[in-house]
Amino acid sequence: MSIYTEKQTQQLIDAYLKNPCLETVSRLSVDFNRPKKSIISKLVKEGVYQTTGYRDKRGEVPITKLAIVRKMEVLLGLNLMGFDKT
Repeated sequence: MSIYTEKQTQQLIDAYLKNPCLETVSRLSVDFNRPKKSIISKLVKEGVYQTTGYRDKRGEVPITKLAIVRKMEVLLGLNLMGFDKT
């Protein structure tokens, strides 16, 4: 059983899709008197929430181990099979 009515769910979806960002989630949490996590959870369940993706402490997308290994393979001209496992 959901704590949101169908009408509230549609209002959440419509408002979020107009401006999909955390500020919208914050405003919706105030409007609906619910925690931000509850709003995000409902939007995830409805399949509309968009994550910003992981960023490092500088705000940049981190380089993966696989990308580093592939770059080393190109630079060294070697096949580093086994090093790309996480």
